[in-house]
Amino acid sequence: MQKRVYKLSVPKANGGTASKEVICTPEDLQDHKEQFAEHYGAEPGDVGVDEKQFRVSWWKKDIPGLQAANWELKQPKVGRMARLKQKAMGEAIPRPLAAGIQGVMC
Repeated sequence: MQKRVYKLSVPKANGGTASKEVICTPEDLQDHKEQFAEHYGAEPGDVGVDEKQFRVSWWKKDIPGLQAANWELKQPKVGRMARLKQKAMGEAIPRPLAAGIQGVMC
């Protein structure tokens, strides 16, 4: 799971606001909220959370994924959406298994 940057903020007793940035996964965010609230004597529900930034990444496909992508690139572009939704008229062309639909591997 990707880590993201969150800004936690909580109202202080003297009227100000305490804030801190945390880098964690969405699953770990609740633990950080509870620790932050406990430190300032607030309830976890009082902690405001803003997502500041996240990382977009990509990686090389595995072999079945490459085969499925290559198969799709070789197909005619006309009727692509109907083919993907399996509503195309005429003879059906089996898709590769990597695409999640039963068919014959290319």
